[in-house]
Amino acid sequence: MSQRNEEYQRYECIYEMERLYLQEPFSDEAMGERLGTDRSNIWRIRKIMIEKMGIPIDPHPTERGKWYIHPDYSITHIPFNREQMAALYLAANTDRTTPT
Repeated sequence: MSQRNEEYQRYECIYEMERLYLQEPFSDEAMGERLGTDRSNIWRIRKIMIEKMGIPIDPHPTERGKWYIHPDYSITHIPFNREQMAALYLAANTDRTTPT
């Protein structure tokens, strides 16, 4: 599998984990089953989401071993398909300088 494809799958997993943690608390095992991956992978991605992305994923106060995102945390996602993402990427990276 190419590195780019692995990165794309990781981003999809992050998006889905964020969405699910907002709905209800999940253990790593339950999240892994839901997303079709191992719980150690869920743990690693959750650490990235907390430490590098600043997403406030906290241990649930009453359900031991489960994690959640507090409902007050709001996220705004605009879903794009691959073609739309490519068009936005190309538009953002187009050289805008005009010849003089």
